[in-house]
Amino acid sequence: MQINPYVSFNGNCAEAVALYEKAFKIKAKVIQYKDAPKEVSRLAPENFIYHAQLRINDDIIVLQDVLPQYATQIGNNVMITLYVDEYDTVTAREIFRVLKEDGEIEGKAEQCLWTKCIGRLTDRFGVSWNICKC
Repeated sequence: MQINPYVSFNGNCAEAVALYEKAFKIKAKVIQYKDAPKEVSRLAPENFIYHAQLRINDDIIVLQDVLPQYATQIGNNVMITLYVDEYDTVTAREIFRVLKEDGEIEGKAEQCLWTKCIGRLTDRFGVSWNICKC
């Protein structure tokens, strides 16, 4: 299992990626909305970042620009992303099922460009989660 912070931006993710690349002397893997699936790419300005990964040693920080209608604020722009692989004793679906109790589902399991399935929710304590299956 791997846990990563997932940080959202309101159109300035590219600036953040450039800053972090410079600070950590690394190169991010970046997918822009224009390269995302058509049903998503048509919703965002072309220069928005759909998914960026910064690998710092063995850790990964994931960044994205949110669609304009989902504008984020400082304080609610970070979520925890949990990657569960097939060898973990607890499955991604089990974790999602437990965390959603008295919480709010924001996105059901679906295929995306960087993982096989993802479920997005806010648990009953207000913590936002992405649950991914590797």
